[in-house]
Amino acid sequence: MLRVAKLTSNAKIPTKGSKLAAGYDLYSAYDYTVPSQGKVLAMTDIQIQVPPGHYGQL
Repeated sequence: MLRVAKLTSNAKIPTKGSKLAAGYDLYSAYDYTVPSQGKVLAMTDIQIQVPPGHYGQL
């Protein structure tokens, strides 16, 4: 089980899309406009601690 801390009131705790999901869905803490074929660094305002013996991948 991941330990998650909300750093601001805008943060949303990650969720699993289904009981069988391998990972968690992350949410942006803010609204962004992404241009066509563009990129944006979306802030989540969360802090995650991965349990010992496991690894995290985004």
